[in-house]
Amino acid sequence: MAIAVIEFLWGSWRPHYAVLGRVDGVRGYHDVSRYPHARLVPGLALFRWDAPRFFANAEPFQQCVLEAVAKSPSTMRRLVAAAEPVTSVDVTSADMLIELQQALDAAGTELRFAEMKDPVKDKLQRLEVLSRIGSDISQPAVGAAVDAYLEEHGVDWTP
Repeated sequence: MAIAVIEFLWGSWRPHYAVLGRVDGVRGYHDVSRYPHARLVPGLALFRWDAPRFFANAEPFQQCVLEAVAKSPSTMRRLVAAAEPVTSVDVTSADMLIELQQALDAAGTELRFAEMKDPVKDKLQRLEVLSRIGSDISQPAVGAAVDAYLEEHGVDWTP
C-alpha cells in the first residue's frame, strides 16, 4: 500500500507533459516528442500536463510551460494549456496560474485553456483566479482553441 501511495505521489509531482502538434493522417494533436514530424501552429504552443495541479507540482508546471514557450521555433503569441487531464487545482496552483499569466503577458504571450472541466472552472472562480486572468479564456476542445487562435490572429495554417 505504501509503495502505491508513493508511486501515485511521484507521478503527480512529476507527471508526463507534452507540447502538442498536428500529425498528418492522425486525428487530434499529439506529443511532438513521440511524433517528431508533427506540425506546430506558428505562434501557438499547445501544452498538456497529465496530472491535477497542486502544491507539489505547481512550480514544475510553471517552469515547463515557460520552457516550452522559450523553445518555440517561432515568436509565441499564445499558449493553450490542454486541461482535460486536470481534475483539480489547489490554492498554491491557483496562485501559480496568476503568476504564470503575468509572466506570459510580460513576454507578449496570451494564456488560454482547452478542455477544462467545469468543476475545475468552478474552483478557479471560487479562488478568484478567473477574475484575475480572465473569465473567457477556455475553449471546449484543443481543436476549437487552435481555430480561435488562427481566426483571432489571422494566421494561415491548415490542420
